[in-house]
Amino acid sequence: MRNHRAKRWAAGVMLAGAVGMAGCGEEKPLPPALPLAKPVVAEAPMPDQSDPAAAEFVVKALDAHTVGHRDRLEKLKTQHRVMKGIKFTQQGNYQSTRETWAVWPDKFAINYEHGQGLKAVGAVILARSGRIGGAGDVRDLENDQWQEFHADAYVQDWVTTLVALARPETRFVEYRTVVSADRSESSVRAFTPGLPPLLLTFDPKTNFLTRVDYDGREAQIQQRKSLILGNPKDFDGVLLPSTMNVLLNGGSVEQWVVEKVDTPATIDPKRFELNP
Repeated sequence: MRNHRAKRWAAGVMLAGAVGMAGCGEEKPLPPALPLAKPVVAEAPMPDQSDPAAAEFVVKALDAHTVGHRDRLEKLKTQHRVMKGIKFTQQGNYQSTRETWAVWPDKFAINYEHGQGLKAVGAVILARSGRIGGAGDVRDLENDQWQEFHADAYVQDWVTTLVALARPETRFVEYRTVVSADRSESSVRAFTPGLPPLLLTFDPKTNFLTRVDYDGREAQIQQRKSLILGNPKDFDGVLLPSTMNVLLNGGSVEQWVVEKVDTPATIDPKRFELNP
């Protein structure tokens, strides 16, 4: 098994060791795999344009999250976010803090602090290259590792804060709404150049984003990745999910509670540097 200090970072941000929920001090057994409501989001060609119905629905969702002020998403393009939770790993479960500094569209510095005192720090820079580090171990990312890292960071930091849904290059298709006794949801598929297709699920009553599914990779193995989002709260005028349950192939590996979202005017460029 890979050393989860830094090597798991090379495999992607999604696990960074592998995660779970604030306030629980005891170790708990790994949760059983949960059935997914959605199939794997298969690879598909980038659509030439969005379906009008899908694009119109996404605008309604953005209006819901911003209370009719979509321009408020602009300030989230420079953000600092702190989440606390628990990681579920084969070595045991432990409390963790995930602190992120991000500048749109693909500059990230992500710091994990774990209960055992471990740290993992990563930076991805605009030149489609990056470095990872933790416990004094700093190395360059290969391109395939960068793609894994970037997809997970993009979903966790830009999709969940809605910024990515306002991106002009993104295409939305296959708008569906299902309302029944046992299921009520709206969904669209989203395509962005250089990223895996996403299946986005919303609450049809509020139009809030509740779930993101995509086919990612972890240690070069195809994996189904899902984020279950809930409990929207007002962060600087935008209603964002304040809870995030991360699933890998249907099993919970991370559970987060968002404690803070700041939108500074700028972030010091040195924040995105990693030195050996």
